[in-house]
Amino acid sequence: MLCALALATACARGPNAATTPPAPPAVAALAEALRSDDPAPAYALLSQQVRSQIAFETFAARWRETAAERRARADELEAGALTGAGLHERARLALPGGGTAWLVREGEGWRMESPMLSSAHAKSPQDAARLLAQALAGHDLDGILEVLTERRREAVASRLEALVASLTEQLDRGTVTVEQLGDERAVLRWDSPDEDGEGTRYELFLHLEQEQWRVDDVRIREAER
Repeated sequence: MLCALALATACARGPNAATTPPAPPAVAALAEALRSDDPAPAYALLSQQVRSQIAFETFAARWRETAAERRARADELEAGALTGAGLHERARLALPGGGTAWLVREGEGWRMESPMLSSAHAKSPQDAARLLAQALAGHDLDGILEVLTERRREAVASRLEALVASLTEQLDRGTVTVEQLGDERAVLRWDSPDEDGEGTRYELFLHLEQEQWRVDDVRIREAER
């Protein structure tokens, strides 16, 4: 949740500024929201897409449980904004042909972060491999999908969409079962029935890491009859 909230802000000015600037307004607003016990301002900072994936009630409940974490993140954001360390404005441009271009702000203007290429421009196997390496290095899911064949791309996108839709629906219904595997491991299981009455069994394996639960593996198979 806090990760999604942190991504909702864009930070300007880099470490080469002649004087130490005040925290950018977006960072100041986010830091203030993180320190507040009222989750509404922070929820409003999330993008529409993120808000559609997490109900306000769920967000608010998690918000009340993470006061110390939120205040620590607010301090980190403000400190980073003052030094400019690792902070920059970044934008994603959807191209008419279905590709994606990433831009970063440098000084007063926007610059391309990587060559504006998609899988359609890979004229050789080496070009395709290079595009894949760039997408992986940039953690660019759209870029990774663009390098895949149309058949594989549609299959991966379909699987991801089904996972998101099923998990969201089952969490809202409260039908996800949780099995604790010791103090630091757990697995979430739920079934997503299809029209034939068979469906899919999802298993989400989690690991407690640095006092936070993180996803370690996702397994998808046919549901048991």
